[in-house]
Amino acid sequence: MSSNLYSRILLTFLICPPIIILIFLGKPYFYFLMLVILIVGIYEIINLKKNLSKIIILFIFFCFLFFSIKIENSENGKYYLFFILFITSLSDTGGYVIGKNFGKKKIGVISKNKTFEGFVGSILFSQFSILFMNYYNFLFFDNYVKNFLLIIFLSLTIIIGDLFFSYIKRINNIKDYSSILKGHGGLLDRIDGLIFCTIFFSLIFNLK
Repeated sequence: MSSNLYSRILLTFLICPPIIILIFLGKPYFYFLMLVILIVGIYEIINLKKNLSKIIILFIFFCFLFFSIKIENSENGKYYLFFILFITSLSDTGGYVIGKNFGKKKIGVISKNKTFEGFVGSILFSQFSILFMNYYNFLFFDNYVKNFLLIIFLSLTIIIGDLFFSYIKRINNIKDYSSILKGHGGLLDRIDGLIFCTIFFSLIFNLK
């Protein structure tokens, strides 16, 4: 296992627990988390070189914040947010592990580092989120096939989010959105898939 993978896993374990704690502590802490994400996100967006990119990313970013708050305010919202974090982490990890170790066929169109094997790894690893759904009795549908398809769809939104944000970096000729997370880029580099997954999750279930 490469040192870069160890580093990514370590970063995940350092960042995710505080985020989960803030979510479950209550609304004031959750809104504080949203404020921090808002400030850092806007900082990274305004540093983009192309104005059209700024407008598009800003719109998507505000949609993400809006739907995050909407989910949190819904019944069982904290568990929904945890589920979204969980499936995003699994999908990202699967894509990276399988892509790095077995990836040969490059997607190439948007990101030169993405592979079709990593694409499959993301979908396969995301299926482990069914364990969370079973443990907390959070099966969204009445049979496993529908839940299986839901997880595949959400994993696809995560992959698309990753590719979309990579494309924005490419057309702006930048490697990372910022260097806030030393060696790992910026906030948007880490939550690109999470942004899309959150938006589509909320749209699917039309949470009140």
